[in-house]
This record gives sequence, structure tokens and C-alpha cells, in this order.
Amino acid sequence: MKRTIVVLAGLLILLAFALSPSHPALLAARPAQNATPTPAAEAEPTATPEPEAEPAAAAVEEIAEEPTLADLLARVESLEATVAELHAAAHVASYAQADAVNTALYLLDSAGLHGLDVRLNEEGEILPSDTGQVARVARLLTTVDWPKSLAEEAVALHTTLSALSAALGEDDLEAAAPLATQAHATQHDFSHHAQEWLAEAVALEMADVTAQSNAVNTAIYLLDSAGLHGLDVRLNEEKEILAGDSGLVARVARLLTTVEWPEGLAEEAAALYETLSALSTALGEDNLKAAAPLATQAHEEQHDFSHHAQEWLADVSGQANRVNTAIYLLDGVDLHALAERLTDEKEILAGDGGQVTRLARLLTTVDWPEELAPDAATLHETLSALATALADDDVEAATPLADLAHDTQHEFSELAQEWLSPAEEATE
Repeated sequence: MKRTIVVLAGLLILLAFALSPSHPALLAARPAQNATPTPAAEAEPTATPEPEAEPAAAAVEEIAEEPTLADLLARVESLEATVAELHAAAHVASYAQADAVNTALYLLDSAGLHGLDVRLNEEGEILPSDTGQVARVARLLTTVDWPKSLAEEAVALHTTLSALSAALGEDDLEAAAPLATQAHATQHDFSHHAQEWLAEAVALEMADVTAQSNAVNTAIYLLDSAGLHGLDVRLNEEKEILAGDSGLVARVARLLTTVEWPEGLAEEAAALYETLSALSTALGEDNLKAAAPLATQAHEEQHDFSHHAQEWLADVSGQANRVNTAIYLLDGVDLHALAERLTDEKEILAGDGGQVTRLARLLTTVDWPEELAPDAATLHETLSALATALADDDVEAATPLADLAHDTQHEFSELAQEWLSPAEEATE
């Protein structure tokens, strides 16, 4: 998909280069030669001379084959439309794909392959449910449209898990034990690579959403500050048109064309633009009779449009909802108990590293507000370091990190709750 977009974009650049004023010759027919032609040799008496083509007819045919300016412009528009469609399709696909990968990754990390590896190789015990559980994990891998960079690893992991499930089903410990180790190691590497891909995909998606949200938010702020209410009152009650009215309304109308409005707002934005343009024209002509009702219409349309835009901003960004969900999940992980166990019992359990890793990854899936972003980054670094120490079975390093993670997460949750309070009040 990306390669197709790049190719089409390259074609657009080439066409734009051809259409540029500095290269008019590319659009013109080839000029006729001015040099005097060399006289042809006399034909042999026995040869039948071939009829010569009409020079004028050949030139006309050559010119007819050259694309016109209108043809080239039409091709540019067609390619632009195709690129836009492909970009939109890629954007939607990446969002759905990231969601699917994230869900699958969570389930994979929660499947207990590490514990199965330890039990088979150290305790030599196969439980009745083992084969079904591994088969479900293998089947999970087939339900996701993995990105190209992960697809090969997903197939390899699926093959290993399928073989492991078969060995477990046959109660073949000798075959299952090394396969469990292989599956555990393969899944660990695969999850790590998937986390890297997911972080990049989420960052790109958040950048796109945030950019559009910021543009919409800025435009709505300027619209609400344009004074259309005061203009409506003045024209209809005081019957007065000021010298700068037409220019002001024209600028507001032009503002609407600078934003890539989402689908739910685009039609209203176009209607408001038409009303404002008509109002600007009437004001420019000092036509109070036409301008007064248009000012009322523009005021009402802008009011409704701003309201709908605010609803869209709350829904599409959903920042408060994402922060609230993340804090709920963060608070649901008992870092306090982990810190106490490490301090008092000096014991690291098999699932500790994975649980802390998932918690750290959770922090990368939220577009934290500016007030919380530095603290979120600090907590992520602490949790990542703790996850590494736990995975290395390093109690000495993990213990102080667990205490730090607990304290940092507690303070972060309090800050997030403070940030959420005004956001919740604004939605009431």
C-alpha cells in the first residue's frame, strides 16, 4: 500500500514538473526544422519511387498525439484522487490492524507459555488442559492480519505452537518439553517485535488524530471569537454596516477552507461557508436588506456547527476516556504487593515480568495530556527497568525499582485524577 502511494506521488511530481512554467516545451508540439533539406539522390530508372508522406498531415498527426493541457490536468486530478483514497484506506487499515495486534499481543503474553516451559522441563508434568490451551493460542495467531514485518514470525510461532499442542495431546513429554522452550522463546521475541511495531503504529495514529483535532479545535475557537452574534444584533437592531464587516466575514469564511473537516462536520462546514460568503458579498455591497437575514442565519449556523464540533472533539479524541481507562487498569495492578513480596520474601514469580511489561506498554497507548505526559514517561521508564530486572530474576535490582514504581504510579494516578476532575465536570 505504501509503495503504491509513493509511486503515484512520484507520478504527480513528474506531471507537476511537466506543467510548470519553466518547462513549457514539454506541453508544446515539436518544432519544425528550419534547415534546408538535403536534396535527395536521383532515383534509379528501374525503381518505382515510393509516394512521399504529406509533411503537413504528418505534423498534424504528431500534434494530435500530444496530450493537451486539459488532458494532463485531468490526469493529475485523477491521480490525486487515487492517492487520497489509498491514503485513507491505509490509515483506516492501520488503525484496525493496530487494535487487533494489541489485543492478540495481550492474549499471547497472558497465555502462560513461560510457566508451561518451566513445568514441562523441570517438573516433567503435562496437565489435561495443556493441549487445548496451546491450540487456542495457535488459533489466535490465525485471526490477525499481521503487518508484513511480523507475518513471518507469526507463521513460525503458529507452526511451533501447533507442534507443541500435538505433542501435548499425545502426552509425549520428550517431544513437548523442547517445543515448549522453543515456543516460549519464539513468543517472547515475537511479542517484543510486535510491541515495537505497535508503539510506532500508535504514535502515527495519535499524531494524525491529534493534528486534526488541534486544527478543528483552533478553528472552532476562532469561529466562536469572530463576533457573529454581535454582527447579527447590530445589523438587525441598529441597521448599521461598518467598513470592516465584509472583510471580517470573508476571513471567517476563508478559515473554514483551511481545515480538513471530519466526515461528520464537512457538510455543515460547507453550508456555513456558503452563508458567510453570501453575507460578505452583501456587506461589501452595503446591502443591509440582504445582509441582515444572512447575519442571523450565519450566527445560528455557526452556533450549531460549533456545538457539533465540540461533540466531535469529545468523541474522536476521547482523551478523558482513554486516561480514565488507563488509570483504572494501572490502579488494578498491585505494585504495592509486588514491592512488599520482593522486600520481605525476596521472591520473583514467573508472571511478574510479563505483568509489569504489559503495564509499561499500556502507558504508550494513551495520548496523555501535556500536564501528565512527563510523569507518564517517567513511570514508563521505571516500569520498563523493573520488568527487565524481574525477567533477569535479579531480586537485588528489582526490589528498589518496585518501591519506586509503586510510589511513582501512586503519585501519577493522583495527578491524573486531578486532571480528570475538570474534564468530567465539563461533560456534565
